[in-house]
Amino acid sequence: MGLEFDLELNTGVFIERWHGDVTIADLKNFWTEKLSIQKRTGCWITLCDVRNSRPTFSVEELRSLVRSTFHSLLADPGAVGAVLTKEGMQYGVARQFIAFSEPIQSTELFTDEAQAYAWLEEQVKLRNTPPDGIEKQ
Repeated sequence: MGLEFDLELNTGVFIERWHGDVTIADLKNFWTEKLSIQKRTGCWITLCDVRNSRPTFSVEELRSLVRSTFHSLLADPGAVGAVLTKEGMQYGVARQFIAFSEPIQSTELFTDEAQAYAWLEEQVKLRNTPPDGIEKQ
């Protein structure tokens, strides 16, 4: 199992990296830790790179985990994420995650790293732009 994350301090974007076999227990522990840090920092933009992973969980396990852990710990309804994947199984798992998390997080799927980062940069700009007539503090 290899799940790790970093927070890019200059953008406030969390970068998740998955490596090797990933079980549902691994993912639950990982998300619990990461989401609690996101809650403390208020940083709700994530790039999840699953290209080097082999998810070993079922669709039902993923759905249950997203509902029980992800939904309960995600504190910002404006959270956004980009999933960077290859074609094949990872792509299918990523599509399932997007479907299960859609009510609480807007997530896009990418196979091109440059496109994923460009989309995330736009999301950072959008979140850091105050509504018309209000100056940013």
